[in-house]
Amino acid sequence: MTIDHAARQLGVSPTTIRRWVKDGRIKSERVARPQGYVVLVELPASAPSTPDQTTPPQIATTPPATAPTEVARADAMAIYLAAYAKKITAPLVATIAEQAELIGELKTRLAAFEAPKPDPDPEAPVAAMWQARAETLADQLDQAQRAYQAPKPETVTVEPTPEMEAVSAPAPRPWWRWWFG
Repeated sequence: MTIDHAARQLGVSPTTIRRWVKDGRIKSERVARPQGYVVLVELPASAPSTPDQTTPPQIATTPPATAPTEVARADAMAIYLAAYAKKITAPLVATIAEQAELIGELKTRLAAFEAPKPDPDPEAPVAAMWQARAETLADQLDQAQRAYQAPKPETVTVEPTPEMEAVSAPAPRPWWRWWFG
């Protein structure tokens, strides 16, 4: 049998069984398997078995004396937690209700906005286009009339005098003044 099975049968830990194998108190054999090696032990015939295997465990049929108090405590805690949760969530529930009303109003507005509206005059876009074109042409006509009626300024020619030429012709600047100021 395996070390774990032997430990359960004797009521000790698997480490104790390994120690007994090392001390030579129990015979063991190492067996090769496809997954690796397994150590099998031989228990002597006089080995005691655990009391758990010979006698069934005793189950208490009477509840302990503290059980009703624990149930009462649990009920009191449940009532307290329910009241506390209601107190905390009350503002949130009110906000959610207000938002639900607002959403309802917005949905009705959206439905009214998206509803198809009859076009009062199918010719309206064409008439608006021609009206805009007529206004543009009227503006162009006004500009042309003002340009035609405006008096043309007389051209005056002045002959330069030697004094004017001396004052008006500045000395040329050297090229490096442009770069270095």
